[in-house]
Amino acid sequence: MSGGFQFLDIILLAVIALFLVARLRNALGRRDGHENSGNNNLFQLSDSVEDRKAEEEYIDADNLVTAKEQKQGLQILKKLDPEFSQQQFVEGACTAFEIVLKAYSNHDLEALQTLLSEEVLNQFKSAIESIEGSKQKLVDVLIRIDKAEIVEIYVENKIAFITVEFKSQQINAVRDEKGEAIEGDANREVSVTDFWTFARKTTAKDPNWTLVQTKSPE
Repeated sequence: MSGGFQFLDIILLAVIALFLVARLRNALGRRDGHENSGNNNLFQLSDSVEDRKAEEEYIDADNLVTAKEQKQGLQILKKLDPEFSQQQFVEGACTAFEIVLKAYSNHDLEALQTLLSEEVLNQFKSAIESIEGSKQKLVDVLIRIDKAEIVEIYVENKIAFITVEFKSQQINAVRDEKGEAIEGDANREVSVTDFWTFARKTTAKDPNWTLVQTKSPE
């Protein structure tokens, strides 16, 4: 009789174990080789092959933007501007990135006027005036751009907005009147991530884009 009870106990424990495994799988999800394996990945892949492309996600600084939404934005933009090229746009954005940083470092507002929206220009102007008023010298040198990637595209009232993620190596410092660094290090490169949003009226003949927003991850 004791052997029979032991056998029943084993069966009962096995049923409980299977139940707990099932609950655990429901809580954690299936792992079929497509799961996110590192903190550096910017998107996750779903279990379903059909849903995977629609559910890829990446970070644009504040919000999660799906690849599906970006694709839809690109399709709308291409309908309004059939000649739009992502590669050419990114190349132009990199050039603008270099020009803006150099002009800002040199306090060259005239060079900035042609590239920035009025709101962003005023922000740069206020920063420059603040530095000049304190008789300090800004050291802002772009060493190289390691990455430039479109992370968001959308169209609103026939105005296209494109956000680019820039990862670059820079030297950032502020010197006082005597030339001594009071902020940052003028002899050390730092890795900087920026998200710049450019805009353009798709109905305009002017092919140039304007920088309408800059932000960095907090």
